[in-house]
Amino acid sequence: GKPAPTLSWLPFPGYGSRVGVSFDRFLVDLELNRTLQVTLGRFPNPWNGTDILFDRDYHFQGLAESVRFDRFLPDAAARLVPRIQITSVQGYLAQNNLGLPSPTAETQPIYVGGQFRIDLAPFEQPTLTPEGTIAPEVNSEFELRLMAGLHWFDGEEGIASNLGVGYLDKTTNVLGADGLVHSEFLVAEVYTELVILRTRRARVKAWFHGLLNLHANEQFEGTSERNDQAFDAGVSWGMERFENRWDFKFSFHYFYIEADSVIPEFNSEVLNTNIKGYEFALAVRVFPTLTVFGEFTV
Repeated sequence: GKPAPTLSWLPFPGYGSRVGVSFDRFLVDLELNRTLQVTLGRFPNPWNGTDILFDRDYHFQGLAESVRFDRFLPDAAARLVPRIQITSVQGYLAQNNLGLPSPTAETQPIYVGGQFRIDLAPFEQPTLTPEGTIAPEVNSEFELRLMAGLHWFDGEEGIASNLGVGYLDKTTNVLGADGLVHSEFLVAEVYTELVILRTRRARVKAWFHGLLNLHANEQFEGTSERNDQAFDAGVSWGMERFENRWDFKFSFHYFYIEADSVIPEFNSEVLNTNIKGYEFALAVRVFPTLTVFGEFTV
């Protein structure tokens, strides 16, 4: 398929905010002892995984909470289980003059989602310092990250009729005879990621991100076809953060997104629904303040 850029990820500030209290005009972030974090306002995408559900640049408007349970583990156990985290978001999907529908009493698209994440490093061997504390050095080359989530949308018909999807003249969700989106959206997700060479700056990662819309309707009455599944699988090699000259990252992934698996107005600008293909990407830090990158999508 061809890339179909969307409009939903346009960055802050955005024009035409709501009259009265508007969550897109402020950001309040409270963090308690690196364990509990509460965010109110307009904030970046907090979800782990790929951007087949939400673009990495998408900003939510509402409330988010995150709890790190691994902070309560003994130091030695925390090296074997580096992260146990629950994240949740509650917000509205409305922004005037950005293409989203005006929030009215009749229809105000809303979103509620949650995600559980656990990281495992089973081959880690914690060592003691001369002072008797756990040494900070990581010594295992492997780490497995597992995530599961659930995402509920309401008001999808308003989004589709007011926004559209970038270069396309209408949404790629299946429409009913009335011209409205045929399905509702309660999307379950699983994400797995294997990290190799985790003690080095240039790491290898392999991942799989799967989605299933539990509220997708049959495309045609009397058939079992629901167009409710999506997945993204790939591998990458390189640095997570570019700090030095010639730092790099190369990635390849294959994606398959059925028409009613997600709402296309919110995933990556080079994806959509009712699309499949693959993508190569390469980024290189050529100067301390200049990074060159390129993508090839088919």
